[in-house]
Amino acid sequence: MCIVIYKPIGASVPVKHLENSWENNSEGAGFMFPADGKVQGYKGFMTYDELYLAMDNLGFIKNNQVICEVDLVIHFRFATHGGVSAGKTHPFPASRDDKELHTETWQHSHGIAHNGVVSQYAETGLSDTQGFIKAVLSDEDILAKLSHDEDIVFLLKHLTAGSKFLIMSRDNITMLGEWKLDNGVYYSNTGYQKTYNWQTVNYSYSGKSQNKHIAPKKSYLNDEFDAAYYGDCDLCKQPDYLDNSGVCAYCHEEGESEDYCQVCGSGVKDIVFYKHQAYCLECFKDFYYYMED
Repeated sequence: MCIVIYKPIGASVPVKHLENSWENNSEGAGFMFPADGKVQGYKGFMTYDELYLAMDNLGFIKNNQVICEVDLVIHFRFATHGGVSAGKTHPFPASRDDKELHTETWQHSHGIAHNGVVSQYAETGLSDTQGFIKAVLSDEDILAKLSHDEDIVFLLKHLTAGSKFLIMSRDNITMLGEWKLDNGVYYSNTGYQKTYNWQTVNYSYSGKSQNKHIAPKKSYLNDEFDAAYYGDCDLCKQPDYLDNSGVCAYCHEEGESEDYCQVCGSGVKDIVFYKHQAYCLECFKDFYYYMED
């Protein structure tokens, strides 16, 4: 779920894109940018007006555009794990400390925003994103190598397959996953383009029943479908909740496939399940040896 917007220096974001993003992902928002040699984060905005006012007070909004001479990352949340609260909103500092991961105003060497699901890392008191940061993305060695070590970035992309992560430092941006580039601005999905009609439905997420969850009217969610994020289906091109392969529940039902590796996507018979993620033997060996090192 969620949407991440990354505005590089020199680009601008129409305020309408913020409004649409909020309407489609209205369970909290935040933003971050480089400042004073670190990354400055503000989050916990539980209404659109709070977010707009905070950005306007910093001089980031002019003539119905987000215009500022810094790299700016904005996140709008649609909760999947950890409930809805100010502390669960993004972006997060790259910290192992539970309290810091819930802090609404922070400074850190790195900040992180996420669109997608890494459900195997959710733990008591933490969302899946917070759990993944605590377990993986708070590692100082990993963070130090992001700007120049292609092997580290490659492994992270495989480890987070199906998700979109943005990791910001004072002088570097690392983006994981497939992003949409529109007029110089990067979006993690198409939820900024328009708002959708909604209805209340019941569906299963990671084996747990989610009652009275908000979903688009077109949605065809069922007990076997794991919704990972919202966007346009790769097959039918319609907006809906999608699984990690980018397919909506209806197309998924029409074209069930054999087991496949969630890292490289290959359909193989020998699948290893580790922390609820499926690996082919080759990808699992890469992941296992990396974690052991």
